[in-house]
Amino acid sequence: MTDVETDDFEPEHLTHREIQCLQQLAVGERPQRIAAILGIAPITVEFHIRNARRKLGAKTREHAIAIVVSRGLLPGKPAQRLARTPKLPLKAVASI
Repeated sequence: MTDVETDDFEPEHLTHREIQCLQQLAVGERPQRIAAILGIAPITVEFHIRNARRKLGAKTREHAIAIVVSRGLLPGKPAQRLARTPKLPLKAVASI
């Protein structure tokens, strides 16, 4: 397996799913949560992230995100984290 030169990279080489997974990673979502958001299995999320890293020549997930962000390859606005129910402090939970 050879590394892809990032200077020769064309954005259309990333699939729609790979871009979606990278967008969610860029806003801090974990693979399990990305799977729930996209309606796919967590192992499939890992597959898409691994393929995107390979295509970008990135050593890590963070490196892949840095490449796509620095090149403006993430379309439109960054993905927004879905609102989560705030966790109650332990003191509040103990008094319930």
